[in-house]
Amino acid sequence: MSVVSSRCAARVRRAAWLFAASVGLVSAGHAAVRLPHVFSEGMVLQRDKPVPVWGWADPGEPVTVEIAGQQQRTVANLHGRWQVTLEPVRASSAVCLVVRGAANALAIEDVLVGEVFLCSGQSNMAMSMAAAKLFPGVADDLAVANFPQIRFFKTPDAMSKMPEQDVAAKWETVTPGNLPKHSAVAFYFSRALHAHLGVPVGIIRASHAGGPAEAKMPLPALLQLDVGRTYYESARKREQSWTPERIAAFNRDTLSKWEAAVKESETRGAKPPAKPTPRSSAIDFAYPSSDYNGQIAPVIAYGKRAVLWYQGEHNASRTRAFEYRRLFPALIHSWRDEMGEPEMPFIFVQLPAFGASPGDDWPALRESQLLTLRAVPHTAMVTTIDTGERDNIHPADKPPIGERLSREVRRLAFGENVSGCGPLPAGHSVTEDRVVLRFDFIGGGLVGRGGAALGGFAIASADRKFVPAEATIVGDTVVVSSPVVIQPVAVRYAWEAWPTVSLFNRDGLPASPFRTDDWELAPLSP
Repeated sequence: MSVVSSRCAARVRRAAWLFAASVGLVSAGHAAVRLPHVFSEGMVLQRDKPVPVWGWADPGEPVTVEIAGQQQRTVANLHGRWQVTLEPVRASSAVCLVVRGAANALAIEDVLVGEVFLCSGQSNMAMSMAAAKLFPGVADDLAVANFPQIRFFKTPDAMSKMPEQDVAAKWETVTPGNLPKHSAVAFYFSRALHAHLGVPVGIIRASHAGGPAEAKMPLPALLQLDVGRTYYESARKREQSWTPERIAAFNRDTLSKWEAAVKESETRGAKPPAKPTPRSSAIDFAYPSSDYNGQIAPVIAYGKRAVLWYQGEHNASRTRAFEYRRLFPALIHSWRDEMGEPEMPFIFVQLPAFGASPGDDWPALRESQLLTLRAVPHTAMVTTIDTGERDNIHPADKPPIGERLSREVRRLAFGENVSGCGPLPAGHSVTEDRVVLRFDFIGGGLVGRGGAALGGFAIASADRKFVPAEATIVGDTVVVSSPVVIQPVAVRYAWEAWPTVSLFNRDGLPASPFRTDDWELAPLSP
């Protein structure tokens, strides 16, 4: 943050002197008023909503916050923390946020007011533009990425056992020089939304590479669930097993592998891998609440329009995929509780196609995401089953995901008649030897991919043995049948980790994988 400088300097110096004099304080006897890093030069504030601003000062010290003609006053509490809530401010560019206490005044310059989003999840939300360059067009987008009104605040990949109050990070304007390290999903989302709304867009990216949902929610909320308590107890036992001797041996082995990788890269003339950070404890990306405490807690209260979420890969094992339908809603509610906004829009990405290992159950995880959409108000889901790479859990095709997220934000947060979600199952009926499926989010109507016939459907009778089925679009429905299933009772579509994807709407969005049964899951019969 800039301290009393440039355009705001004279005003801040005079205001600070008058404020100190008015309350009879001698500045030499007080510590400097402070702000967390998220309130710093280049920041974006949320428009048209009350905006919290907080920081630290001496207990009992008066603090004043001023922006865009309004002034808010408060007093630091017994722990030295203070907070004010700004009245809504309209979208604008290059305003100044002034914070002053008894001993000093801060002028935060180049402040934009627009739309702010917290982007979180795991590695696919974190995946950088540099890593996504294999996808057509990404390299070209990097070369011309000059967006002075799009700003990124990337929290460090930190983990902690207790909630942190601040993170060492800064706001950055999107340029070709710094965009390669920033999230590809977040960039394509912000670019699309900025082009549509014409206002500044701020992205707070708190997304750790790896990590299950249990690591990304507050511990009190996790412990309210039986599956959360089980996870916590298992982690505590694992923590106790990490003796100093084991940690030292782990670090030696990790360093040895890194040195070997460096030598191997030198022989190929490739860029050497980054040196790993030595492990100091059992707190890792999988430890309960570790990601939340280290990355998310310091910024969770920052004013925003919505949360964007892309996670689930680390909860996709056969057992935990079912637990996710309880964990994920609990995570959303816990974040909203921490924000004090029970209706905060929460838009998430349904997992794309991937050739997962036999021990994983990506179809069940996707179903848990679909059930969360139906169970939790003010949520939206982006369907992405037409994206992904069979042998790469970090696919490069991030542009369509970011753009679909922008459309769902426009629908959910702004009430526009647009969507980034494809057809969703809305009920079915059985008529003699066929099942008729109904859908929501059909846009201009249902179509086969590229105009081709439908595939990826399976049908079963009461014996629960699924066989490939014929599927035909009839108006706004899909009729499914098979000559070998005379009395069908259930249908599944795209119910594989790497499925056949054929059903779309005319907006080019894929239907979500689904099933009409609630049977214990088993692989499709050969």
